[in-house]
Amino acid sequence: MRKRNNASKTSISHTSRNAVSRFTRALALAALSFALVTGLLSPSLAEAFKRTEVGETAKDFTLPALDGEKVTLMKSLGPKATLVAFWAAWSPRSLPMLTDMQTFLGEHEKDGLKVLAVNVEHQSWSPEDEPKIREAVKAASATYTVLLDKDFAVYNDYGVVVVPSLALLDKDGKIVSITNGYSSTGKDALKEEVLKALGLVKAEEKVAKKDEDGYKANPLAVRHLMMAEKFLDKKMYSKAESAAKDAIGKDGEYALAYKVLSEALKKQGKEEESAAAVKKFDELETKYKAAAPAEPKTEEQKDAKPADGKGSGTSMSPADKGKSPA
Repeated sequence: MRKRNNASKTSISHTSRNAVSRFTRALALAALSFALVTGLLSPSLAEAFKRTEVGETAKDFTLPALDGEKVTLMKSLGPKATLVAFWAAWSPRSLPMLTDMQTFLGEHEKDGLKVLAVNVEHQSWSPEDEPKIREAVKAASATYTVLLDKDFAVYNDYGVVVVPSLALLDKDGKIVSITNGYSSTGKDALKEEVLKALGLVKAEEKVAKKDEDGYKANPLAVRHLMMAEKFLDKKMYSKAESAAKDAIGKDGEYALAYKVLSEALKKQGKEEESAAAVKKFDELETKYKAAAPAEPKTEEQKDAKPADGKGSGTSMSPADKGKSPA
């Protein structure tokens, strides 16, 4: 009798462990699904599109807009670049993305940017979805075209996994970048890609050359540094540090990045790291000032005669250097 009880207890114990194991696996799968949908996984763990890759021409499609008009992708490309954004009203990250897309468009529509927002609300369309979609569009103050992928045809054709996600196309419809999940890092990277696609990098290259004597910084490093400076102004010192380090990661010779980094570190009480950044800034500044071409002489300087009266083409001998003129 005692043996049967022990066996029974053992069986119950195994059953309990199996139940706990199944429950744990179910939780893990649920967490993974949630991460995929909301874009919490990093790009290395969850790709934005399963059937679409950077470098290929985007798959053409025709979808109805919110106003009822039929819109075809390849007939609606921007003069220089087009952002195709997949989103849903139920997605927490979609509204910030829609709002940012409106900001992008306001800043760069004149430069040739266009935005198409493809709603992927539910696989089975319901009339109840439309009011929610319109509410989200209104909240974002969106003026760009919003398309309805009611049967998920485009969603499946592109292999969208994470909502929201974006594809940036050039003027010919070629995909130049994909943004997965729209995290803050993804947003910053997207801004860089948009500026590149619009051909606005050259202007920043000129700014970088003016910033440093004799040195032209990597344009991506310049953009990261601009962000770092904005974070400093807002007293967001940790983010300023991160952005400055991103700038240095793009261009380790960019002296101004070390200067901003030192300020961000100092504000956080990281004195030793700040001092090291200042030292690096001084080294690079000295290096590039020494390498900078000498400024051209004025006409007065060209005509001026040295103190010995031998004319402007005569220089002092090495032995005479450092001596005061008689």
